Amino acid sequence: MITSVVKNFFSKHLFERVAIYVVLSVFCQRFYAEVLLREAAYYHPQMRQWFFYGFLATDYLLSIRQVFSLKIKLGITTIFAFILLFMIFHGTFVGIYYHNKPFTIFNDIVPLLMIALNILRMASEEENKKPIEIEYLLRACSILILTSTLISFLFKTAGIIDRATYSLDTIYVSVFFAFLFTNRHIPRFDIVAFAITTAFSFGQTNRTTMLFILVIVGAYFFKVFFKNYLKGLGVIATVLLSAAIGFSMLPEDSPTYRRIVGIQEIDLSKRTGSVGERQAEWDAINQKLKNMGETAELSGLGMGGTYEVRFTHQYNKDYGHAHYSWAWFKMRFGQIGYVYLGILIFSLIASGYQHLQKRQTLNLAVSFICLFSGLYLLTYVNSIFLLSGIQFLYPQDPKDIPNNKL
Repeated sequence: MITSVVKNFFSKHLFERVAIYVVLSVFCQRFYAEVLLREAAYYHPQMRQWFFYGFLATDYLLSIRQVFSLKIKLGITTIFAFILLFMIFHGTFVGIYYHNKPFTIFNDIVPLLMIALNILRMASEEENKKPIEIEYLLRACSILILTSTLISFLFKTAGIIDRATYSLDTIYVSVFFAFLFTNRHIPRFDIVAFAITTAFSFGQTNRTTMLFILVIVGAYFFKVFFKNYLKGLGVIATVLLSAAIGFSMLPEDSPTYRRIVGIQEIDLSKRTGSVGERQAEWDAINQKLKNMGETAELSGLGMGGTYEVRFTHQYNKDYGHAHYSWAWFKMRFGQIGYVYLGILIFSLIASGYQHLQKRQTLNLAVSFICLFSGLYLLTYVNSIFLLSGIQFLYPQDPKDIPNNKL
């Protein structure tokens, strides 16, 4: 039976598998940290990344023959994949030139390489023969996220861990809202699962997710309003009332409360706190490139490049991370990175628009993921990399995806 389940899973479209790997890695992170280590998953953020790339590596090992015999359809997404490969070559060459550590070079190559290869695989003739089961993806997300949410809640309630870790996953939210927008029937289990995870996650929602939900709810209001203005007003009234009640119940020390209140107090001149530390990264990157000379300012630190930065409570040496997309691209590729960032933004817009034109549940979900990715460019670019290219799904022919029409 297990063999049959595994075989059936690997017969699915790569988009489904990668999307599930994203959600499954969150589940495994929480299960391993909270059930086995008896520690909050919050303290082990890197674990999710290791699980995710472990799943991808296994997938590639099991399908190595298909990878070397791809027949690819050209399009905007595949052109972007080849540009990504050029970016990897650029960053690797610069990284080797500056004698960056081999492991850190490899560690920086993997995310971009996985995105590029996944885009090319999803555009292959073999993958495009497989229909994508959006109902299966919604149910898989519901089960995994609900289970991990309940584990955190129960272990925190029992005093086994000192803090619960909840989150509204990008893919899960996008797929659920796509069903809602296209008037597709949502099974009761999935509605209940989404309601429970949203309620638990409300106190830990980040600003990007809040903004995404605000945009999507606004769009849904106008969609409903122009069809039935009374129903539309009912939708917005329900949302505002729920948000008001939820906010009034939030503890003042909850992350969501602090983020909402903190929006009014953002001071870009400060270098402490969440936003201030991102500004500190930007300052430190610019200073490091300036100190290294004009060549570095033009071409960046390359893959594996690091710098030093002072945060609110610590001083980081050999720090190779950056939250803002423009900081990350400048760190890796210098001023040329702005061109690469522009190409990424254009590709997200183009992919989102292409899928929006298809007017199907799956395609709308991809469009929402593209929107989410665009917002994350402003706050946490690594979230885009951890989606590993599913934003750039090659649009399938509508006849391959039955019963998905608006």
